[in-house]
Amino acid sequence: MIDTHAHLYLSNQPMPQLLQQAQSAGVTGIINVATNLQNARLIMAQATDPTLAKQYRMTGEGFWLAATAGVHPCEESVPDDWLTQLEACLADERVVAIGETGLDLARSKVPLGVQLLRLRGHFELARKWGLPVILHCREAAIPFREAVMGWDDVVKIFHCFSEDEAFIQAVDSKLTYYSFTANITYETSMNSRQAVRRLPLNRCMLETDMPYLVPSLHKGKPNQSAYIGEVAHEMARIKGVSFDEVVATTTMVANRVYVRR
Repeated sequence: MIDTHAHLYLSNQPMPQLLQQAQSAGVTGIINVATNLQNARLIMAQATDPTLAKQYRMTGEGFWLAATAGVHPCEESVPDDWLTQLEACLADERVVAIGETGLDLARSKVPLGVQLLRLRGHFELARKWGLPVILHCREAAIPFREAVMGWDDVVKIFHCFSEDEAFIQAVDSKLTYYSFTANITYETSMNSRQAVRRLPLNRCMLETDMPYLVPSLHKGKPNQSAYIGEVAHEMARIKGVSFDEVVATTTMVANRVYVRR
């Protein structure tokens, strides 16, 4: 299993412990996702720290830890030359994706116009570098539908997907993927569960978004990559397929999407 969206640096647990527990639970790779330029540099260093994990390129063999670089829509303090600094991060082969970025009209204090300009900047870099972009959408479905227009050649991953059928129809393309967290284990997350049921398995990926969104089974604890099996089991149950099929297919998709070519 590959945890395609984790924030390891936000956990209170020691990194070696988190990685050991993940490996013991059958996790073969983790994508440590940045939310600003500072933690992007931190996770780039962690991706090749020999005391944390043995580094593998995206071969599907062994255990690997990869990095992303991007600016979250809730990030208020961004330097004027943020786009230049972000591109400098992308030159590092440890970075396998851009993001997370996107639009947030629920919690962000950043004006929508600024969020849209930043999102466009991420898309432009994704196109230039041939990298996928990880997208956060929170109560921003309508502006997002317009924002993705014209970027069909960019690989897009909607993380922690929880939008409805109309949104899928508006943003979907052959290069669009949907990543699901343990919110699919919550009976109240109807949109996410319906999306799992409706979308082809080969367009889906697994994630924890740790330390957030812990599975129902571990309610009250901080989330971690070791719990991703709960997401896979619930996806299998919702889709009416085997756990092994979910693991095999989502791992294949992740290895295809998150690879530097």
